[in-house]
Amino acid sequence: MASEHQGPKSLAQRASVTTAEILMAAAAFFAGLLVLTIPGVQGAIFWLEQAVFGRPELSPDKVRQIQSMVLTPLATLFAAGFYRWLGRNVDMAAMPAMPMPIRPIPAGFFATIGWVVAHLLLAVLGSFALALLMQALGAPVVEQTLVLEITRDGDLRRPELAILCFSALALAPLAEELFFRQQLFGRIRRNSGPIAAYLASAILFAAFHNNLQGLVVYVWLGLVFASTYARTGRISAAIVVHFANNAFTLTALVS
Repeated sequence: MASEHQGPKSLAQRASVTTAEILMAAAAFFAGLLVLTIPGVQGAIFWLEQAVFGRPELSPDKVRQIQSMVLTPLATLFAAGFYRWLGRNVDMAAMPAMPMPIRPIPAGFFATIGWVVAHLLLAVLGSFALALLMQALGAPVVEQTLVLEITRDGDLRRPELAILCFSALALAPLAEELFFRQQLFGRIRRNSGPIAAYLASAILFAAFHNNLQGLVVYVWLGLVFASTYARTGRISAAIVVHFANNAFTLTALVS
């Protein structure tokens, strides 16, 4: 995905623009969370979850944790919409000082398939290599405790595992790619350059998952997903790589 126009020249200007973009992303995410505080919204989501997947036969605290697994990606999906709206308004206000971005030409179909396969291999093999390295350094990569509990016996008929699969394979790849790559990465890359875009989007993506023991892997994955989008110009390609990586991880956990 080619750079749309020249960004700010000085390092200080680039840092200022990147910081402003991160703050706008944070505001959009906060707005996405606020949607879930509207009376009745969470109740409707949990009712629909139970109607589709059933109620997990666990303690009430565990049930609430599992039911809430869809709330974060849903909030992120809402946030992506708010972010897009905010970004358009900011761009329109800045039009006299900033040229309108030129949309990149997406890669062709076969080139996109090639980049998707290459980046999926990078995601899976790179994560595995990093896990081995961290193990050797005495700081092993560990999956989130709740995910390990849910996938322990691999019974796909259990409601909690069905909810996890729906969240990890459908909601998360769509919501996170729209927010972190199409909006955050794309806008910072356009206004501050690729280095700032890769670093900011990957670090924030890793922090978003709130798993210190898996931080290095999430940073790596954030870089790979961003590269997929940058190489192909198609957010759908990044979504496919994200989905396939999550599917591989879940398969490994339930096997």
